[in-house]
Amino acid sequence: MSDRAQRLKQRTIVGGTIALATAALLFLAAGPGGPWFVLGVTAVLAHFCLGEVWTMGLVEDATERFVTRLGSALPFVLVGCLLGRFLDPHAASQAGRYTAMLLIVLGSAPLFAAIAMRLVDLFETGHSRKPGSVRRVTASVAWVAGPLAGLVLVTDMLGAGALVALMVLSKIGDTAGYYVGSMVGVRHPFPKLSPGKTWAGCVASLISATVMGGIFAATGLFPDATLGALSGLLAGATVNVAAQAGDLLESWTKRRAGVKDSGTRFGPSGGFLDLVDSLLLSVPVALLLWPALFVWPGI
Repeated sequence: MSDRAQRLKQRTIVGGTIALATAALLFLAAGPGGPWFVLGVTAVLAHFCLGEVWTMGLVEDATERFVTRLGSALPFVLVGCLLGRFLDPHAASQAGRYTAMLLIVLGSAPLFAAIAMRLVDLFETGHSRKPGSVRRVTASVAWVAGPLAGLVLVTDMLGAGALVALMVLSKIGDTAGYYVGSMVGVRHPFPKLSPGKTWAGCVASLISATVMGGIFAATGLFPDATLGALSGLLAGATVNVAAQAGDLLESWTKRRAGVKDSGTRFGPSGGFLDLVDSLLLSVPVALLLWPALFVWPGI
């Protein structure tokens, strides 16, 4: 067996195992207490992803790591308060609650991290830190915490069906792009940033997600569409573009850190960041665009 075929086989085995595990998690997310389950899973994912950010050297010292840990925990704690009704979510409309949770998951963590690092830099004495500490910490927290916490918002406000659709649309392009690119891809649009990507793979990724979005809309996984069949196609296409951009963003980050993969926990599939990189931009895009493409109850 050639090296290329061996890599395909290994990726298929690992990918299939991860897909089965993800399906099991989605099944549990659709049950009673689904948002709480997703909250726990995503908080653990954020923990491991931050560990890989540290391993790559993107967050440099103990103070920065402490702030990233606190900042990344913040949206999960606040969303948990809303889920637990400690903030009386029925005092406002569902649309208002959605907006509040959207601001929490996308804005609270990086804002807290930026303020905390500014205070540390102002009052910490006797320690020389490299320039850019605020930028490094804020970017790391915004990259990981908000999007993963956003999956709780998807489950709680848009429903388990939306969570399934988002996960499938974010990852199906990875699969189609990898296999098509491996078999027929020749030209590489990002040779320095991501040498493995090909034009054929990128196009196959976009087409597969766009078609799948249309299928989800036609079969009722999405609610009533505001733009008819076009809503499903746009949902799939925009999520796919964001997912591919998320993959490229992680590739850029790894190149700056001088590593091939963020980790080795999943063999040829890399680490936790390598698995969730496509979600880290597709989740915010879905949270911002899907309410305009479909009629979600109460939003």
